[in-house]
Amino acid sequence: MSKSYNKLELINRYSKALFDAADESGKVDEVKANIIDFLNMLKTSDDLKNMTKNPSISTISRINVLNEIALQARFSEIFKNFTNVVTSNQRLFLIGDICEKYLEIVDVENNIETVIVKTKTPLKDELKELLINTLSKTLNKKIKLNAKIDKSLLGGIQIAVGSVMIDSTYKTKLNQVKLLMAKD
Repeated sequence: MSKSYNKLELINRYSKALFDAADESGKVDEVKANIIDFLNMLKTSDDLKNMTKNPSISTISRINVLNEIALQARFSEIFKNFTNVVTSNQRLFLIGDICEKYLEIVDVENNIETVIVKTKTPLKDELKELLINTLSKTLNKKIKLNAKIDKSLLGGIQIAVGSVMIDSTYKTKLNQVKLLMAKD
């Protein structure tokens, strides 16, 4: 009887296997660069995206396309072989998620925390630097700042670090005032 895995288990297993292979050969950063390039290709090419999701395309055709991409993009042998294994195992539809998880693993290994900051308008460089330095000292980690514009905000700032949310937006403050007024 074969064991079945859920999607998250598969993503974790494949990304960890890729990380282990890259780490063992000292090519973690090279594979990371390959993955970043590949993810950009996935985002910009509807044909590539469709090929990864379309099960009616034969495995050999998919492998041939991916090998050609690897050749043209000068991907490492590790990443090329990995895409072949994922494709052969009928898991190509997970390749984007697997690649994203690999990047997360690399960040954890390098003590990097991704912080998502949402504001109504773009952050000034000085404020970005201040946030990075303050959070880095507080968390004792390197910080990767992901600044996002959210036009639905009235103003203020929202910071997400892992599962912790610091919400200092005007909308939240107004809601708090409403709640206080409702108590009276």
